[in-house]
Amino acid sequence: MTRTAVPTRVLAVAALALAALAAWLVLRGDGSHGYQLIFQNAGQLVTGDQVQVGGVPVGSITSIDLTNDNLARVKIRVRPPYAPLHEGTTAEIRATSLSGVANRYVALRLGANNRPELLDGATLGTSQTSGIVDVDQLFDTFDPRTRRALQEVVQGSATQFQGASKQLQQAARYFSPALSTTDQLVAKLLQDQPAFQGFLSSAGTTLQALGERAPQLTGLVDRGATAFAATAAEHDQLRKGLAELPGTLRAGQAALDGLLAATPDLRRLVSASSAATPGLEPFLGRLRGLLDASGPALSDLGTALDRRNSTADIVGVTQAIPGWDRQLQPATQHATVALAQLDPILQFIRPYAPDLAASLRTFGQSSANYDANGHYARVGASFGTYSYTGPAPGELVPNTGSTLAGIQTGLLSRCPGAATQPPADGSAPFRDTPAFPCDPTEVPPR
Repeated sequence: MTRTAVPTRVLAVAALALAALAAWLVLRGDGSHGYQLIFQNAGQLVTGDQVQVGGVPVGSITSIDLTNDNLARVKIRVRPPYAPLHEGTTAEIRATSLSGVANRYVALRLGANNRPELLDGATLGTSQTSGIVDVDQLFDTFDPRTRRALQEVVQGSATQFQGASKQLQQAARYFSPALSTTDQLVAKLLQDQPAFQGFLSSAGTTLQALGERAPQLTGLVDRGATAFAATAAEHDQLRKGLAELPGTLRAGQAALDGLLAATPDLRRLVSASSAATPGLEPFLGRLRGLLDASGPALSDLGTALDRRNSTADIVGVTQAIPGWDRQLQPATQHATVALAQLDPILQFIRPYAPDLAASLRTFGQSSANYDANGHYARVGASFGTYSYTGPAPGELVPNTGSTLAGIQTGLLSRCPGAATQPPADGSAPFRDTPAFPCDPTEVPPR
């Protein structure tokens, strides 16, 4: 044995000890908490899959095994500050997308922080968990005719969107936010149903009044079109006028030459008036060009006003204006009533403008993962409220557990700023006025 053999072995043993210590620190020294989740089936989960809260990874699956009654026991570890969990927490198996098989994760819906904490190793039973229904299980419930029809729909959609993938991807970015904001807007409008119904009734009355005068409106449009056509038909005269313009200018030059004899008198006039009108000479120079250019247009205007054998000229249209006023006056009155009834609705919506802007700005962040490039969304269909365990073949039945535990209902009069927990300074929720129609007690739990 050489003299360097012993130090080499010592270094190897020390390295193993350091590796073991590092592994222990990674696995046990991060302050994470362990829990057991009982599912009807494991839903293709594997050890190492993520545990997420609101799309953010907060832990992982450490093991999966069967219970004595053939249920799936999934052990997880959750890192602070999301752990320890509280009573009311539920778990659900989800898929990141439909494009793979081994892409499942466990999504936690956290219980309120004011509820008791769950001890390490605590178990969430089937009443607090829900599995996932795979797409092939759903398709198995269809009869052959339905499956063929679905295949035709898929093939037809592929043909329809062929070559338009970029446009479809751009449209898909705005589809979900548009539905969400539209739903919120409709919900706010329907909170004041009497005013909204009155607005719709007045708008219907206005449209009915306009519909009853459809012949007059049609005549107005036709007369306008005829007047514009008549104006456009005079382009030949305008072209001729422009062609004759050089001769006109030459004649004007000759006339100006004839004024040379009157130049002394004109000079005396200009000299006498120069003190009072210092800017008149440049103005008259520009006015001359304007008058020369206006000659053909004025000629065409005279032609348009002198169409004695037609009622579609400018004079005829002008004569019909008083009749239109009498016909449009009732419609204008209805429109005024409708706008007056719309004003309370707009006054109610105005304080919620920050909430609407915040939802548009941070919608993607509320359910998105996060990596070095920022937030990114993974959207996929999840059918977690039913299981393929019905008494009859191919029958879906609801799960016994509820994935909506802890969700508040009946909050129909929230004040502006009440979409999240109230801050300590009491700045939200708030009322725009003391009589603003909202309930400041409708806030999320702390």
